[in-house]
Amino acid sequence: MKKRIFVFSMIFAAIIHARAANYPDWLKKPPVSQYKIYASGIAGKRNAAANLARAELSRVVTVRILNCMEEMERELTGSVDGEYDGDMVKAMSKHVSSTVLKHSKVEDVFQDRGNFYVLVSIDLADLQSFGGQNLNKAVAKINTSPVSPVKEKGVVTDIQSHERPAEVQVSESKPYWLTKFPAVDGYYTGIGEGSTLQTAQSQAISMIASQINVKIKSENTSLLEDINGKSTDAFSEVIELSLMNELDDLEFMGAYKSPDDVYSVYYRLNIAQYRAKQNEKKQTAVKKALNFYRESKSARDAALQLKYLLSAYKEILLYVNEDLTAQIDGKNVALQTVLFAEIQNYIGNIRIEAVSLPAKSSTLDESLKTAVLKVFYGNAGSPLKSFPMKIANKDNRLKIKGQNLTDNSGNITYSIKHFGASGVKSFSVTPDLTSFLSNYEENGFLMSQLSSFALPEFSVRLETTRPAFAVRLVLSEDLKQKISIKKQIQTGIKDFLENEFNAAVAENGADYTAKFYIESENLTSDYSGQYFVKLSLSGEGVNSKDGSEIFSFTLPPVKGGGTSESVALQKAVENLMKELAKVEID
Repeated sequence: MKKRIFVFSMIFAAIIHARAANYPDWLKKPPVSQYKIYASGIAGKRNAAANLARAELSRVVTVRILNCMEEMERELTGSVDGEYDGDMVKAMSKHVSSTVLKHSKVEDVFQDRGNFYVLVSIDLADLQSFGGQNLNKAVAKINTSPVSPVKEKGVVTDIQSHERPAEVQVSESKPYWLTKFPAVDGYYTGIGEGSTLQTAQSQAISMIASQINVKIKSENTSLLEDINGKSTDAFSEVIELSLMNELDDLEFMGAYKSPDDVYSVYYRLNIAQYRAKQNEKKQTAVKKALNFYRESKSARDAALQLKYLLSAYKEILLYVNEDLTAQIDGKNVALQTVLFAEIQNYIGNIRIEAVSLPAKSSTLDESLKTAVLKVFYGNAGSPLKSFPMKIANKDNRLKIKGQNLTDNSGNITYSIKHFGASGVKSFSVTPDLTSFLSNYEENGFLMSQLSSFALPEFSVRLETTRPAFAVRLVLSEDLKQKISIKKQIQTGIKDFLENEFNAAVAENGADYTAKFYIESENLTSDYSGQYFVKLSLSGEGVNSKDGSEIFSFTLPPVKGGGTSESVALQKAVENLMKELAKVEID
C-alpha cells in the first residue's frame, strides 16, 4: 500500500550526529517535560525558523489532544471508532494555532552555516479554555508519554501514524552508519535520532527532505520572482507542500537503540527514482492544468471562466518554481506565467459599483437598510451573473445579511441593521476567489497566492447620527408652579436620555418624542409633625414619524420627608431622579 509521509520538521539530522560540543542538547535529544510541549524549526532567517517551529508545535498539540480524546472515549466506552466531527476538529485546530501564536515562547536559537535552528515551547496551562468541557479534559490529560497514532480524517497526523514503525527492526549492536556517515552516490541519505523510535524516524526523513529543499532552492532561486515578483523565501512553503506528496519510496536501512535508550534510524531515497516520479507527477499536473485552461477559453459564463483558470493554477501549484514549459496556440510558454497573468488580468477587469446605498440614519433607527451593488466585467459593462462575493465586516459593528451570488443582472443586495454608538460604520465587498476552489483553507501557499491578486473592493458606508428627542413633561397641578423643581426634573430627564440613548434634547423637529408623567401626593404625619411627599413617574418614547414605540416604563413610587412641605418635595424629587438614572432600556 502506498504510504504518504507528511513532512513538517526541517531539522538537519546530520548536525545531530555530528555531536559537536557547541551544539545545544535539544538538537541531539528533543526536550521532554510534564509542563510543556516543544517543537523546533529551521530556516535561513531567524523569524522564518521560529514560524516553522510554531507551525510544528500547532500540529503536535492538535495530534496530542486528539489522542487524549481517543483515550478518553476508550476509557468511557471500552472502544473507539477513530472518527471525529470535521467541523469540531477544524475549529479546534484553528484555536490551537491561535493559542500557540499568542502564548508560545522561543526557548533557544542556534545558528550554523547560515541556517537558524529555533526551539519553541508552550505551557500546557496556556492550552486551556477551548470552550468545551471534553476538549478541556483532553488538554488536561496531555502528558509526556509518546504520541500514539491518530486516525482522524482530514487532520495532519504525526509521522508514526503512517505505519512505518511496523517495518522497523531495532538492532542491539552499533551499526556502521553511526561510525561513518554513509554518503552513497545516487541517494539522499537521512539519519535521525530521538528519545522515541518515531522521533528518530521523523528526523531522518526530515534530513532527506532538507536535502531536496536545498537542491530545489539552489536550482530555482529566481524563477518564482520572474513569475510574480515574490522573493525566494515565498516559495519555501510550496516546496514543503510538494515534499509531502513526493517521499513515497523511502528505503529503510536500519535502526539502533543505544544503552541510554536513544534511538537512531537510517533511511535513504533513490534520487533517480524520486526525480522520475516527480517528473511524472509534474507532467500529469501540466496536462490537467492545460485542460482547465482550454475549458476557460471555451466557457461562455464569466464566472466559470475564472473558476477554470484558478483550477488550472491550483493543479500546478506544487511546481510553480520549476520549468513548466507547455504549448499554447503553437507557442512554447511558461505555463505558470501565462496562468498567473490571465488570472490577474481577469480580476483587474472586474468592476463593482453602487446601484443604491443606505441614507444617513439615527442610532435608534432599527429598521433594515438596503445596499444594492452591481458587479460587471470590463468597460462594456457585461454583468457577472452568479458570481460569488464576500463581505469583510472588520469592526463587527453592523449586522449584515445578503446573498452569496450576484443575480442575472449582476446585482447583489445586502440588508443592514446597525447598532452601537453614532459615527460612520462600514463593510467592504470583494470577489470571493476561494469559493471557486475546494480545500483551499488547508493550503496556506494557495491562500498566499490568492491574496497576491489585486482584488477590486467596494466599501459600503452607513453614517449614524445622534438621535434628538422632543421632551413632553406632564406634571400634576401642585408641581406645575414650582419652577425650580420643574428644572430639576428636566435636568434628570435630559441626563437619562443622554446616558441611555446617547441622545440630545431638541425643542422642535426631533425624530423622537419622549413623554414623562409625574404625579405627587402630600402626606403629613399627625404624630411627628413631619411632612412627606410621594412621587410616581412613567415614561414612554415614540418615533415621531410613525408613532412606533421606542420605550416605556413605570417607576415604583418614591418618598421624601422633611420638616416642611418644600423640603419633603425636594427630597422626593432627588430620590425619583436617582431611580430614573437606574432605568435600563432593553
